Amino acid sequence: MEHNKVRINVFHTGQVYVDPSVPRGEKNPFAFTGLFRDKSKRLWLPVSAYLIEHPQGLVLVDTGWNTLVRTEEKKHLGYASISDRARLPEGEAVTEQMKRLGYHPSDLEYVLLSHMDLDHTSGLSMVKEAKHIMCSEEEWKDTKKFPIRYKNYWKETEIERFIYEPSHYGPVNRSYDLFGDESILLISTPGHSHGIFTVQVRNSGKFVLLIGDVGYMRASWEKQILPGIVADKKAEVKSLEWVKKMSEQEDCVEILANHDQEVVPHVIEL
Repeated sequence: MEHNKVRINVFHTGQVYVDPSVPRGEKNPFAFTGLFRDKSKRLWLPVSAYLIEHPQGLVLVDTGWNTLVRTEEKKHLGYASISDRARLPEGEAVTEQMKRLGYHPSDLEYVLLSHMDLDHTSGLSMVKEAKHIMCSEEEWKDTKKFPIRYKNYWKETEIERFIYEPSHYGPVNRSYDLFGDESILLISTPGHSHGIFTVQVRNSGKFVLLIGDVGYMRASWEKQILPGIVADKKAEVKSLEWVKKMSEQEDCVEILANHDQEVVPHVIEL
């Protein structure tokens, strides 16, 4: 189904300070922790979130940092503060950027969590008034199975879980159709985590892919550069190959990775 207009607002909701092995994995499987490594080489990467203005409802993809990191950074990050840092300039919180567009968290039909890592879920408490907050069932199970990886920012938030359905979309042919018209598809792209999804937004014969942390930059899919944190290497390679194939389609408008330093905030209209 084609809609009159779909608008994607690309936000930067602060930055995360990480070891260079996070966007570019290396042989040392623990390099991403940054422990015993040269801190002068660390990188500040943007933390992106996306507000989709869709005729069937307002959709937020990921939440970025909570305003608590401005005053309680170490407390909010918990054990993750050993290896990571966060910063959130005034006006960049997802709710502050929504307010400038005239929206309140209660206006959100959906909050979609591409996966449950802390820089994607930190701001959950700020948008808990949304009608639906969702992640995949597989990702939810991993938060229980691997608690050392995930910081529980959702303990006071009701998270709905969806189950991927067989489809002809994505590297493993599984997806979830948010509105039932294929205008917003949550496409299973495992590797970085088991339940992670890419959001495909399609309208007017064109599409945009929001790939979360499937890759950290354009070179990730163009040169097969895997992220430093990988739950399933074989699946990650397959997912990046699929992203590259999609990037070569004539109807592809943009592919956006959450932490790409080359991406600046902008608006996409389909």
